[in-house]
Amino acid sequence: MWYVIAYLSLGLVVLAVVWWTQAQRAKARKAKATASRADQPKPAATPTDGNSLQKETLPWMSVLPHARKGDFLRVTLRRVDGRNVFVYLRADQDRSIALLLVRYGSMSKASRTGGEDLGCLRGKQFITMCENNVGALALDVRPDGDAEATLKETPHALLVIHNFHSLREDPSVRLLGMGIGLVAEWIKPWEMPTDFAEASGVADVAYSVQSASSARLDPEGRPGALAPKVFYLLGSGNGEKLDFWFRQPVGLMAITADRETTAETVYGEVLLRRLNKAQNRDAALRWSRDTDSVGPGVILVDYIDGSKGTPAVQDLTSASVVMAFGTRNSSQVDVAHLATQSRVTSNGTEHYVEVRILPAQGFSFLVVWLLE
Repeated sequence: MWYVIAYLSLGLVVLAVVWWTQAQRAKARKAKATASRADQPKPAATPTDGNSLQKETLPWMSVLPHARKGDFLRVTLRRVDGRNVFVYLRADQDRSIALLLVRYGSMSKASRTGGEDLGCLRGKQFITMCENNVGALALDVRPDGDAEATLKETPHALLVIHNFHSLREDPSVRLLGMGIGLVAEWIKPWEMPTDFAEASGVADVAYSVQSASSARLDPEGRPGALAPKVFYLLGSGNGEKLDFWFRQPVGLMAITADRETTAETVYGEVLLRRLNKAQNRDAALRWSRDTDSVGPGVILVDYIDGSKGTPAVQDLTSASVVMAFGTRNSSQVDVAHLATQSRVTSNGTEHYVEVRILPAQGFSFLVVWLLE
């Protein structure tokens, strides 16, 4: 019996020695690894330039009403050094976000094809803005990932815009910035920067909207010239007639509406297209050219023949024109009467045009503006 106890004791001693040896080796390896890490250079902290993390969240449920009205989102990030960041966005009803304009100090980037040159963010995508190693403004679109971690890891980071979508949380537009103040506010199209107009893929947002009854007159109380960068609205309490001296091409558009429409919704939903493009207007007035059959010096109406779907031209100087508009059920309604008159002044013969809307169903406004 005693030899059994002896063997057990010997086995326990052997196990204890093996355990102690392994523990010592593990301790030595850990000490060596710690010393090796201590010898390596520590990674440099991402510079924050004295700014701190700022956050703002806009739930998509609160964003969609502004998308329907055509509002723009202006994001302002105040920075310690005074070089603030301004970003202008357009949220669309399909829950995408178009980046239109970015400014940082004296640097800027603007969309030139309607809002997607700088990035169109779909679900889960985010864009990072930073000042790169040569001092230029850099933008980087990511398909997915941790937006906040990316912001913190990016040297000289400015702002992250995240189109956040998740199965566990409500979708939202998340704004993360390195600064001392972050503000997001909705603005109307006419509040967009004026220098954005020519670079944008939408209409010149420096335009204003006025009722036809506010059109200016000359000193004798007769029709004056249309003001540049103004959309004149006829109908729905904005005046039924617009008279003006004709000096340069003019665009006309009839606005359909399924509900009560205001000037604001007309601007937001329709006029932010590129109205100077022929396909986005219903008719245009212009001077005739040498190549036209009537010869130069005649006011012509360019329009699309609804029955043929082809471009057509009518001489407005010799006869009045009724402007028809195709409705959604493919019928044609007469919406406006166009006529021209002339008078002799000390400066020669002046021509002026009268635009008068006709009572019709299917549209709320007629829009008149100078083409540039």
